[in-house]
Amino acid sequence: MTCLKQLVGVILLLTAGVACALEAPQVSVTAQCIEGTDSVLVQLQWPCVSGATQYQVYYRNPRSSTWVEDSLLATTTDCDYELRLRWRQLGRVRPSLARTFNVRAAIDEAAMVLVPAGQFVMGQNGVSTPEHQVTLTHNFYLGQYEVTNQEYLEALQWAWDRGLLTISAYGNFVCQYGQNLLNINDDISDWCEIRFDVDTQLFFLYAGTYADDIYGPGAAYPGGYDPAPHPVKSVTWYGAACYCDWRSQMVGLTPFYSGVWDQSAGHNPYLALGYRLPTEAEWEYAAQYSDERTYPWGEDTPDLSGANFRLNGYCVGWTTPVGSYPTGANALGLLDMAGNVGEWCNDRFAVYSSDAQVDPCGSDAGLNRLVRGGDWLCSTFYLRCAYREAQGPSSWHPRHGFRICRLATP
Repeated sequence: MTCLKQLVGVILLLTAGVACALEAPQVSVTAQCIEGTDSVLVQLQWPCVSGATQYQVYYRNPRSSTWVEDSLLATTTDCDYELRLRWRQLGRVRPSLARTFNVRAAIDEAAMVLVPAGQFVMGQNGVSTPEHQVTLTHNFYLGQYEVTNQEYLEALQWAWDRGLLTISAYGNFVCQYGQNLLNINDDISDWCEIRFDVDTQLFFLYAGTYADDIYGPGAAYPGGYDPAPHPVKSVTWYGAACYCDWRSQMVGLTPFYSGVWDQSAGHNPYLALGYRLPTEAEWEYAAQYSDERTYPWGEDTPDLSGANFRLNGYCVGWTTPVGSYPTGANALGLLDMAGNVGEWCNDRFAVYSSDAQVDPCGSDAGLNRLVRGGDWLCSTFYLRCAYREAQGPSSWHPRHGFRICRLATP
């Protein structure tokens, strides 16, 4: 018997209300004869889709006009699948090219950029020393933008609706695992742009009006503004880590943190399948990719056309919508790696060693976590790719935010 070969289409099903793709790449399907049996081994292979969290394999009888949801064959994180069909089943539909297969790629809507594994010199003389060689052995995805107020709000509401969160006694913090995550209902300085309505049990966005002559939301946007596309701020390290877990749960991935904050055995961030914060090494490697540049965009001295920071006065005096400075993009297309908000990293602070390292995770002891990238309040020096800042994980500030990271599985 000859082996059956055919091509079938892939429908890309985007989650979170994003429309399905109208045109899909082709999937190569081959059928291999198994000697001495009455079955054929069908091997489905398809191009891996960037950002896909899982693939769902369906089939339908060609006599049907629609896809039948209950015909799901498998859910897999790989880009291939095997099944056996008996010859009598195959023969019955042979005139219609056997069965028609459909692979749906579930994709989280977060914009992610692939960062290939590699080697670089971490640190910079006069900034963070000593310089040392670091090798990253895993490809990973890094958020193209900082997490926005809108994105955090949606995940926060999802977690609240499932009973994962509490509100502190004074109503000013969202809490999980006994940790403060986000400073909400700040009626004094309007640092946080997410509020909570006790009556409706809903979180909502709030455009602040606080002004201190030269900075604050009211000073920067006296006519008002939409806080949705601005990076979330006043979020603690715990609040950033918990967001990663919520996002993982929302799309069917295994959460990485789950209240475990150390790098204990079996808790290696580089091997986690769920969303997490980038390690300090991943962050710097991505920011300076791939020529160990001083700033994300290169060697040019920062100016107000490429980043939101302070230069002889405030550029804006508050955050700007993420991605507002395309000329400041790095070689991978990552935006706001310098300025806007400083970004929490996974690691605890550790003094650098001159020794070469492979997939470093920071210190196993201590408390402070790393913040990278500078912010809207900082001056030029702090925008360097190698600059590092240590902050307590419970601290919150209108200049601290984060972006998400995830292992790039084959």
